[in-house]
This record gives sequence, structure tokens and C-alpha cells, in this order.
Amino acid sequence: MTNRQRLDDVERLILVTRFGEVPRRDDEAYMADIDYSSFGLPWGQFYADSLAVRAERPDLSDEQFAGQQSRFLAHLLDRETLYRTKFFRSLYEDVARANIARYVRMLGATEPGQ
Repeated sequence: MTNRQRLDDVERLILVTRFGEVPRRDDEAYMADIDYSSFGLPWGQFYADSLAVRAERPDLSDEQFAGQQSRFLAHLLDRETLYRTKFFRSLYEDVARANIARYVRMLGATEPGQ
């Protein structure tokens, strides 16, 4: 494998983690699942990670962030499964869904008009 091929593979795997991308290969499915693995952490770790994600967006007001994040997370909950691979589903699916639902409820409390 050439260096160019390696770089192309790395780029492909990184890009599959973008929201809305659908993995077409096993390695892409695992990469997407690795990216979402933090959703399945114990609540305290999940929440700390969520606060770090919030800190990455100082350009948004709390209301804007809550709206965007709620829509993104609600979309994930609407999927049949969060994880594309059996390995990650068996490890994290149930906890991840509970964490996301709890966090969406918390975010909803900060949205305007609620």
C-alpha cells in the first residue's frame, strides 16, 4: 500500500464520522461506532463529555446549542439502532439510548418557550 492509499483510507474513515454519512464497509461501520461510543459511557462520564462538546461551541448561545444538540440527538434516537456493528450494539446500545434520552430532556429544559 502506498502512502497516498493510506492517506486516502484515513480520510475516508474520518469522513464517515460526519453526521448523515452511512458506512458502506465494515471498517467504516466500526469507525462510526467508535465515534459514538461515548454515548454508552456511564452517565457521569457521558455528561462530562457532553459538557466538553458544549465548550467547543462558545459561538452559540445556550438556547441555540440546546436546539441544535436536541435535534441531532433526537434524530439518533429515531434510528432503529445507534450502532452499526453487533459488537458496539451489544456493549452500548441500551445505556447510550438512556443517556441520550436523559440529556435531551435536560436540554429541553433550557430551550426558549419551555
